Amino acid sequence: MKREQRMAEIGTIYEESHKIYGAPKIAAKMRQKGDRVSERTVGKYMKEIGIRACYRKQISMASLQKADRTEACFLQGSRSHNNK
Repeated sequence: MKREQRMAEIGTIYEESHKIYGAPKIAAKMRQKGDRVSERTVGKYMKEIGIRACYRKQISMASLQKADRTEACFLQGSRSHNNK
């Protein structure tokens, strides 16, 4: 009984987070509500339910620098092309 209640609560929190939260955040939310549950347990239940967190891809400084170089080359090329 307790297991099914927890699984339902996990599903509710997951939906409220717009399907972004993973086990650590869901476990923290459940603890705030007074339920003693570990991240590992939440992760196991999430796997059983078939839900996963949505991870955002981080932008590295190297890719930002590359984008700046590409833009700078483009701007230099357009200026020299306009001057001809």
